[in-house]
Amino acid sequence: MITDPGTSTSAAGARRRARLTLAGLAVTAVLVTVVAGVLTLPALHHAPTDPPEQTQREPAAPAGGVGDGWDWAGEAALAARPMPVLPVEAARPQTLSTHPASSGLRLPPATGDIATVAAGFPQTPAGAVAALAALTTQGLRGGDPRVYADAYRALSARGAPPPAAARLTDLLTSLRSSAGLPPAGPVPDLRMAWRPMAAQVKGVLDDGRYAVVCVLGQFTADYQGRVVTIGVGDCQAMRWTGPGGEPEQWRISPGPAAARAADAWPGSQDAVAAGYQEIR
Repeated sequence: MITDPGTSTSAAGARRRARLTLAGLAVTAVLVTVVAGVLTLPALHHAPTDPPEQTQREPAAPAGGVGDGWDWAGEAALAARPMPVLPVEAARPQTLSTHPASSGLRLPPATGDIATVAAGFPQTPAGAVAALAALTTQGLRGGDPRVYADAYRALSARGAPPPAAARLTDLLTSLRSSAGLPPAGPVPDLRMAWRPMAAQVKGVLDDGRYAVVCVLGQFTADYQGRVVTIGVGDCQAMRWTGPGGEPEQWRISPGPAAARAADAWPGSQDAVAAGYQEIR
């Protein structure tokens, strides 16, 4: 039987494109399932996997060389206070609320950076929110746990919980593992990003030097043009400090980590009910 080389090559190319399409659909479907599944799990507590200099920090040491004057018990109580619990469906795309929060949060611009993370925000609750939004935006770029760990570490005060204990580390690690992706590094044709859209200030203590704040944004995974989007939030305890004589900045605080954030689709009634306000 005589075959046309051009036809054979064309057929092989079609089969290859079909395999890539099926693979892309499979990865996209797994991302939907994994992200939704991870959002329903309570925060996991891993053994630290950071380099020795990170794990040897003194967990209860005052940040930036500050001695007495910190309300450690009050801070711990504020950080641990639970946030609203929403069903997993709340994080999926849905109709926006017709009764949004009456006021929004206007975030100040950065005036500098720490490593790759925008920084230099003022000592205000909105400044703490802006610092966390900058950390989360940079940390979730590309969906790489190492990138998030680097950004988190850059913004951590002495004694802060390690990146391995962060809830978003769990999200990225579980997502990659369940989707069969490499544990770290870029993945061809796969782009992930998080865009801040809402936030809230859970509470402020110590004359405005300590704040627990939460951010909420759209987390998007794009694989070969197939896009998955879901609402992902994060809360962190932030401290105004400048260790080692560095300028004071908002950093991840030493002491207990903040209770996990409520995940919701930004702008939805679920998000409003959970206390989020639109970032303006």
